[in-house]
Amino acid sequence: MSYPDDLCQLVIKNMEIIEDAPKVVDHVEKWLFAAINERIEQRVSTQEKWKGDYERCTGDDGETSFAPPEWPKGEDGSFFAYYELWYMEAGVDDYWLSNAIGIHDSALRLQFALSRDITDMGTKEHKKRCLDFYNANLTLAETGFRITKDGIIYLPFVLDASKLAEEYPDIEEAFEPLDKALTILFKEHTIFDSFVKSFSHSQ
Repeated sequence: MSYPDDLCQLVIKNMEIIEDAPKVVDHVEKWLFAAINERIEQRVSTQEKWKGDYERCTGDDGETSFAPPEWPKGEDGSFFAYYELWYMEAGVDDYWLSNAIGIHDSALRLQFALSRDITDMGTKEHKKRCLDFYNANLTLAETGFRITKDGIIYLPFVLDASKLAEEYPDIEEAFEPLDKALTILFKEHTIFDSFVKSFSHSQ
């Protein structure tokens, strides 16, 4: 792969910064996701009795996921259906920070996860059921939700890198895309709720 001369020159002139960059990225990433997790937890706490974990990127195996109390759970208390903070699969997998600010058309996403433990279906049938559900509820696409080839329904969002940099470390205003995504998700929750309960009632 070839690179433009001016880019190569820029790298040569800034190797000291580049050498330090991974450590800086790790620091900024943990700081940012601690703030994102806190913001999500604050918003989820406004929903009656919802439960969640809020540790994406801030712990060894941390995740940020949440669900209403009535959604079915396994014996260990883990939800069979829940919402989760994840990322777009767009060839950017080194840093969650890259996804957060949309590098190479990547993005973060709030996704609806539905375990086959509740649907009691094979993989192919499970995917089809999720796709049929998505296609039958046009408001999901209209409000920005998309669906993967594996049947995962998600709402993408990207934080503005310029705002993050300008406001660092006080980034309250940079959370607008996340707040908007959460508002849409809460508004459309009744649709997902009916879908989840259609399985629990059939068992």
